Amino acid sequence: MTQKSKQKTRNSPAIQRDNIIWLIVAQGFAILPLLFQLPFWVTIIWLFALIWRVQIYRGRAIYPNNMVKLLMGLSVFVGIFASYSGVKSVEPMVTLLVSAFVFKLIEMKTQKDGLLIIFIGFVAVATQFLFVQSMLSAAYGILVCLILIIAWETVYLERAFTIRYKINRGARILFHSMPLMLILFIVMPRINPLWSVPIPSEEGKTGFSDDLSIGGIGNLAKSPGVAFRVAFDEDSPRPLFNEWYWRGIVLNQFDGETWRRRKPINPSAMEFYPLENKEHYRYEIILEPHRQKWLFTLNNPLGLESSSKRAAITADNLISNGRPVIGRIQYSVVSLNANVTTPLVTLSDEDRELNLRLPKTHNPRTWQLANELNKLDVTPQEKMRAVLKLYNSSFYYTLQPPKLGHHSIDEFLFDTRRGFCEHFASSFVFIMRATGVPARIVVGYHGGTQSEVNDYLMVKQADAHAWAEVWLEDKGWFRVDPTVAVAPSRIEQGIDDALEGDDLTALGGRNIVETTPWMRRFAHRLDAMGYAWDRWVLNYSNEKKANLLKNLLGGVETWRIVMFVVFGFACVISVYALYLYSIGRKNRPTAPATIIFERFCKKLKPFNLERNRGESVQAFMQRVICEKPEFKSCAEKIANLYEYIAYAGHEEKLPLLKRYVRAFPKEPK
Repeated sequence: MTQKSKQKTRNSPAIQRDNIIWLIVAQGFAILPLLFQLPFWVTIIWLFALIWRVQIYRGRAIYPNNMVKLLMGLSVFVGIFASYSGVKSVEPMVTLLVSAFVFKLIEMKTQKDGLLIIFIGFVAVATQFLFVQSMLSAAYGILVCLILIIAWETVYLERAFTIRYKINRGARILFHSMPLMLILFIVMPRINPLWSVPIPSEEGKTGFSDDLSIGGIGNLAKSPGVAFRVAFDEDSPRPLFNEWYWRGIVLNQFDGETWRRRKPINPSAMEFYPLENKEHYRYEIILEPHRQKWLFTLNNPLGLESSSKRAAITADNLISNGRPVIGRIQYSVVSLNANVTTPLVTLSDEDRELNLRLPKTHNPRTWQLANELNKLDVTPQEKMRAVLKLYNSSFYYTLQPPKLGHHSIDEFLFDTRRGFCEHFASSFVFIMRATGVPARIVVGYHGGTQSEVNDYLMVKQADAHAWAEVWLEDKGWFRVDPTVAVAPSRIEQGIDDALEGDDLTALGGRNIVETTPWMRRFAHRLDAMGYAWDRWVLNYSNEKKANLLKNLLGGVETWRIVMFVVFGFACVISVYALYLYSIGRKNRPTAPATIIFERFCKKLKPFNLERNRGESVQAFMQRVICEKPEFKSCAEKIANLYEYIAYAGHEEKLPLLKRYVRAFPKEPK
């Protein structure tokens, strides 16, 4: 051991050998959620460090030297570079933190090292909320904090205590901090993150991208996850189920295989058509992270309130957040009850050309069908009815349609005739454009599931849907859902009622929950708890804070808030003091040596020898010897052994003390 290491050991006492187990357990719980978010090799590193630490504990391995530490650090940097090369993300930083955390476990020797493990553990607990902010993750975080507090206390223990005692002590400390945490949560201002770094692991887990290829939504419909939750105001009307079209993005450009969106038109250039129907829908949405900028809303959003300052209504009657949604976001919307989507008096030449543009080299048979419709010289409405009648005649709605080739629209319309919503929307818009009617695709969700616990809707990924909008003169963009012509039950009751056979099998896991009453009730109660957590904790905004403080304090002036904090802290500290005075003293642990010595004192009571309150052990023994000289030899041995164990820490002498006390006479002779 070098002189520097010896000096370090003298300045910081070594951790008791048996107490290292608590630090290992605490670290494992702290990084467990992060291992599911980081590359697999991070788990391998942790297992490697854990095995090495166990071997050191068993005396079969030595601590790493500086060269080994250097090689371990270089291996981590190589792994990070290989996994995240060219990626701007928070994950490389978290990977570096976790790797350094687990390597610290190998070289841990002193109490100072143990404290460093504990403090990094608390940072790791906070880091997990970069990835998941659910109620369950919060409960797990509290559990890990409890384990870290227990390990923190254990670092300084030099005597053996039961696990129950350690857990009780840690839980008491954690419980004492809860009221202070609640006070600070209520009064502290909510601020937006000082930085925002993408998290690649969230990409593709929920939602859809800003383009549409045939088959994409069909795959998304097999997911049981929740996309967002909707709560209508109590005094607001609610649309019928078949009107629950939640618009997300508009797709205008088609290259023959994929539909894509274009940049929104400048809203100031739009001229809006006055609507006759003035019925309003007021509702609040909590949106799950989907890594895209758009938010979802019913038709005709007129007003928007959001915690995000960049959220705004676009010219296509959509809502854009201004930046990707990487965490849950809450916003309130006011929409008009009308089927007309973008009520413009006129359509600009640029927009008309964009929404009529088609590749001439794709789908020749569909072009021929469009030419035949044009020869009939009918109105756009009659063209729509003709195409919808075609769908109604011999097409089949399925989640598992055949794969399509280069001329996908032709193959679907004239060969396979089996498809999902994007097949019908894509082919319908293609035909409308080919006949000279401006049209576009809208992607979003349709429907929702009413919660059996609270009054809100769960819109799931399986509710993903695509439909069409066509331009009608003097009406604007008008919604047309060609899926209705093939599977009306999809719009009237939901996706489950529109599928059968193998398609239902693909949704089997979700149907088991929905069709089993107790499982459905449990799932809805669990979701309702999560919804309440999202609404009142994760989305506790400055506006909600101001309303709560107004109700509690009568205002939000600084002096009121300061008085509330001071009074709250004073109450909490007073309760703590009362607890420590009246209850805490009774719960102090009794050392094993003290328990054995108290047995000895109990054996002296029949001889009218009782230890006075505050009387030292030696003073009591002197009194015992004076009154009962025959007990001198045994009493001196017991007193000396007790002090040797209690104050010098020689626990190995406990059996000898126990034997002397057991041999002492119980009754006077």
